[in-house]
Amino acid sequence: MKIAAATATALLATSCASLNYRPRVDPLGPVHVMALPDLTADDMNWDDARDVRVLLGELPPGLSWGPGGIVVQDPRYRVVGHVGAFPKPGHLSYAGLWFYDYPEDEAFRNVYCNAQIPLSWLTFTLWTWLTPFYYPCRIVETNRIDDVAERRMRILATLRKATKAAGGNLLVVTHLGNHHFVRFTRWGEFVGEKEMMNGQGIAIRDTGRQ
Repeated sequence: MKIAAATATALLATSCASLNYRPRVDPLGPVHVMALPDLTADDMNWDDARDVRVLLGELPPGLSWGPGGIVVQDPRYRVVGHVGAFPKPGHLSYAGLWFYDYPEDEAFRNVYCNAQIPLSWLTFTLWTWLTPFYYPCRIVETNRIDDVAERRMRILATLRKATKAAGGNLLVVTHLGNHHFVRFTRWGEFVGEKEMMNGQGIAIRDTGRQ
């Protein structure tokens, strides 16, 4: 009994889960019909794209902003694509109805949480609502400073992967924005806005980098 109580207390003390992000890759230039750059990026680890340089609010010499976007003035640079990072929907996993791909820094939840989904099915979701064991698996995002900072980190890590998949090694971030959350009802009731929920950028190949 004491062990069960201690386990429940430990689980309740564990913070809720965080959203993961899906990469979006729109490559420029010749398009290979069978290429799946979004999946290539999604399969990467964050470390796979650590070599991608990130610029926010500035451009290096040889690149400038023009009416249509980035203007390349130095042949060492080549724009290879547009990239984005958007939340992977988590409402089904919140209710214990389906599996979720948790972010890399919370990878333990992929085993711990997803193993409970069949139990949720067998108990018509009673397992996820009436026991404390599924509590750490519920995705809850707030506008607290630490949550916003962690989302920013995950968005930039996802944009880096997308840039790498596009063939780039330099990411120019063009947007870090908000996302409206809507309650899933017939009328789509608006329930709030979360800061720092998505990002977009331009993937560039810098041939001058070693």
